[in-house]
Amino acid sequence: MKFTLSALFVFLGIYCCRAQPSKLVYSDPKRLIEIGGAAKYFVDSTNELSYLEVAEISDAQFLKIPDKIINLGFSPSRIWFKFDIQNRTNETIYALFLAQDIDYIDAYVVSEDTTYFMETGALRPFTNRYFPFNSIVLNLGKHPKYLFVGLKDMNGLVSQIELGTIRPLVARVYRETRVNFFVLGVMVLVALLSFFMYATLKERTYLMYGLHVVFSALTFLSFEGYLFDFLWREMPYMNNGINSSLIRLCALLTSIGFSVSFLNIPQVLPHLHRLFQGLGVLAILIILAKLFGVQKAEMVFNIIVLITFLSYLIVGFWLYQRGFSPARFYLLGWGAYIIEILLIVLTLFNVLSFDHVFTYYGYHIGILIQATFLTFALM
Repeated sequence: MKFTLSALFVFLGIYCCRAQPSKLVYSDPKRLIEIGGAAKYFVDSTNELSYLEVAEISDAQFLKIPDKIINLGFSPSRIWFKFDIQNRTNETIYALFLAQDIDYIDAYVVSEDTTYFMETGALRPFTNRYFPFNSIVLNLGKHPKYLFVGLKDMNGLVSQIELGTIRPLVARVYRETRVNFFVLGVMVLVALLSFFMYATLKERTYLMYGLHVVFSALTFLSFEGYLFDFLWREMPYMNNGINSSLIRLCALLTSIGFSVSFLNIPQVLPHLHRLFQGLGVLAILIILAKLFGVQKAEMVFNIIVLITFLSYLIVGFWLYQRGFSPARFYLLGWGAYIIEILLIVLTLFNVLSFDHVFTYYGYHIGILIQATFLTFALM
């Protein structure tokens, strides 16, 4: 009987979520609120439905987002999200997308004072954006009723959307910019130091590490949308996902080159050297597969990256146990970085949430600690 009642409650809960959409109420003009969990979604497998056709679809055909953020994995389809919004303030409210690298964003705002359709995203012209900076913002007006957002991305669909007035929105963007450029500044200093040491000592390890930091910084700039903002506003096709994958591939290959040189693997563990070479070749082949449109290539590449990074820890610990003292800084740098990457992965699988600083700023913290301790290791 207990099992039957529990199953009945679960069924009623699911039925209510599907049949009775909840209204998103915004009432505090001093803060932003996360709205991903209030969305309902519809998968357009044809990729041909217009925003007007989607607006005519009944609520019963939309499914409830199961978690606080939008996280629907890899899909070749355009996924439409519907928000039922009520603004209880007297100010204009906006929707802020915290994922800057989504390929296509189709937004249909239904409001008493500003109803419009907008096509934006990383593969759309930069001039389509409401505010000319790296983050995408939608003006919902003072009296919004519905917001329809169609998202499509070849690298997986994970996004946070926050709702609020202009003051907390600007404060949020300003804080993100300060954090991002502090991280970038540290990476630039580390790269310059490494290149200076290479020019002075002619030691290949410094060159490989400097290149690794450069490509890690480019990866960071790509994820945050700054490459689009600073370098190719007039060329949105540069954000096709292939360029970011090539940058990440270069970051992986230079990390292998640095680790092999720093740990002296060809002399100490020649068989392992061939394994690292094999991982590098495999990563190149996977990116080539992505170039030819293989949908799962991105996920396989992430697995190869994780295996490679874990092997750094194993080899570093083995060498440290045998008296190679610089390996302790190497272990600390890669260890902190890998832990943060794992936290991000767990967050993407909804095991953890983005509410914590070590998950929301996980990549920032990881690359800062990595750059600091690997620099100590080189010194």
